[in-house]
Amino acid sequence: MNDLLRPSPRKSFIEWRGNVIILSIGKDYDMEKLSEIMALYNSEAIKRATNIIVDIGELTSINVIGLEILLLKEKLANQGPYSVVFCGLKPEIRTIFERLGSEEAFGELVNFNSVDETLDFLRRV
Repeated sequence: MNDLLRPSPRKSFIEWRGNVIILSIGKDYDMEKLSEIMALYNSEAIKRATNIIVDIGELTSINVIGLEILLLKEKLANQGPYSVVFCGLKPEIRTIFERLGSEEAFGELVNFNSVDETLDFLRRV
């Protein structure tokens, strides 16, 4: 019975696979996720990562987390075209991102269907 009362460990939405960071963004605003993105933005970890994959398939509107992801993309745009890539970026969200910032400022919004598909692509480039 005590096992049922224990809280389950919170799964971080930031995952490392080799030198690639994978961010899984949910559809709801989450202060912990926002804090982790902001901490990542100013950390040494993004300097060690070759790529950041943003699994954004559940995001249905641009909230504060979406804006932070766009700022992260803008910060890393000069590192290369695949420094930040997306999975599941919906056309309506893509349109909003494009209106919020220019391609010159944050680079092309590279989008794939799944994390595995993205990892396969990044291994080949």
